[in-house]
Amino acid sequence: MIRLPRLIPEEPKNPGEIIISYQAKAVVVVVAPGSEGPQEFEVLQDGRPLNTIDPDLDTIREGERTIVRCDYPRLYKFVSNPEQERHVLILRTKSRGICFYPLSFINAAIGNR
Repeated sequence: MIRLPRLIPEEPKNPGEIIISYQAKAVVVVVAPGSEGPQEFEVLQDGRPLNTIDPDLDTIREGERTIVRCDYPRLYKFVSNPEQERHVLILRTKSRGICFYPLSFINAAIGNR
């Protein structure tokens, strides 16, 4: 029998990050919280929290952070820019088991725009 070292710590100490450079008006992604129940992740664009909170989006402003609470697997809308522009998107979480499926970049309006 071969014993492998535990590669995933019991409690994440550092956040996991996905960093993507993109050019689009909007970003959506299917997210699943995993087996530990509802989880959250932080969204930054160009290194900063999102400036505007649109009621059609799934973002919540919590102090200086913009977060998305993932309560069940579904499509989450969290970026809607006024124009198609180049940005760097950072998704950051300390939650274990949260799953991000392929992100979609949209060049048309989302919601009432």
